[in-house]
Amino acid sequence: MKKLLLLVVMLSSMFVFMWCSSSDDTVADESVVETAQYVMYSSDNVDQALANNLKVILNFSATRCPVCQELKKEIQANLDKFPKDTAIFEVDFDTYTELKTQYWITQQTTLVYIDTDKSEISRVFRPTLQDVIDMVQ
Repeated sequence: MKKLLLLVVMLSSMFVFMWCSSSDDTVADESVVETAQYVMYSSDNVDQALANNLKVILNFSATRCPVCQELKKEIQANLDKFPKDTAIFEVDFDTYTELKTQYWITQQTTLVYIDTDKSEISRVFRPTLQDVIDMVQ
């Protein structure tokens, strides 16, 4: 019985890992996208976006933050208003503490526009949709 339970747990874990690693959270090359992209943060995704010459915005957000979730919905509903070479990465505020330290992030709903060497170009806190669009214009 213990072996069966262990097998079920292992298979479930494998499924969750494969589901979380799905290609839906990868960044497309600038030449094949028609609108901006909103994807979950990973350092590999950011590196890929920068290598593809995309404009990168880091959105420090938390699922428990209603303001963050409202901004996320608004951005996702209006991706066509951003330059098509824009990639917005949702960075989990509670998980990526080193990234928060690197960019001096102290509050959720802080967005940071970075350049190819990952240096900060600009930032906004509790922005409107237009504030976020203006970052990359």
